[in-house]
Amino acid sequence: MKLALFSLKSQLKKKKIGLIVRDRYIVDLRKAYNVYLKDKFDVSSPEIISSKIFPDNIIAFIKNGAYSLIKASEVLKYVDKDVDRFINEHVIHHLDSVKLEPPIPRPSKLIGIGLNFEEYRIKLSYEKPDVPLFFLKPPSTIIGHEDIILIPRGRLPGTSSNILFHEFELGVVIGRKAKRVSKDEAYNYVLGYTIFNDITAHDIEMIQPGHVLYQQRCKAFDTFSPIGPWITLKDEIKDPNMLYIARKRNSRVEEESNTKNMLFKVHEIIEFLSEIMTLEPGDIIGMGSPPTGPNEGLQPKDMIETTIEGIGTLRNYVEEFRG
Repeated sequence: MKLALFSLKSQLKKKKIGLIVRDRYIVDLRKAYNVYLKDKFDVSSPEIISSKIFPDNIIAFIKNGAYSLIKASEVLKYVDKDVDRFINEHVIHHLDSVKLEPPIPRPSKLIGIGLNFEEYRIKLSYEKPDVPLFFLKPPSTIIGHEDIILIPRGRLPGTSSNILFHEFELGVVIGRKAKRVSKDEAYNYVLGYTIFNDITAHDIEMIQPGHVLYQQRCKAFDTFSPIGPWITLKDEIKDPNMLYIARKRNSRVEEESNTKNMLFKVHEIIEFLSEIMTLEPGDIIGMGSPPTGPNEGLQPKDMIETTIEGIGTLRNYVEEFRG
């Protein structure tokens, strides 16, 4: 299943949890469950039941665990038998009629892994790290599919950039609280996978390469963490460490790689991070990027895309901030 957060373009303030159907539609999960309960069990007032199983808050939904996912699977199978009916009843919507929101708008933690692709390490002539290198990004940097990345033009010194890099990454979404988890158990704590674009102000980063203060600032601007377009649940991804990944700018492929080239694999990173901090449901880990660029950086009017096998394509547009 592919789990999404969406709003109707006519009701952008009202966020709904949905499932992708046939890669063309999205089902309003709570509304569909209401119909399912009425049709199958003749429940007269299903709203109370459905609101508990499918709360509005997606992190609360994730915390409900396997039971809600099982019910979601039942609903998906039910509506998929008669898509036309449920489109007419406004339970299923065409994807082009909705706004796909960031699947996790405000996780407790957004963690980036640095220098995790072998070809990038070689390109930069860095030594292989002994343990995963990580940093934290503010959740306020998060935007969704087809949202706008703003080139910062700040009023104060150190708050403007002329070279933005598009770092394209597999995002791992945590499904259960994890603390001191072994790598053999790590996948039991994964909900699924999404796409994470770690936008980086490269000119700020290179003021003093590797210095933690510049590393944090260059990634902390609003709009610098596009995530989406949805979460592919882990059962649909046979091996997250063996996925084709590509970065495009204006429909032209600029870089291709495979997650098999990651220095530290998903289970190893979860083990390492959970030894340091408690990973909470909905937390997102960006697994690091293959080589990025181009040297001139992203330009206003650029369209950037990341495609990851088994997940889909995350698309965003670049504009210059004008305050």
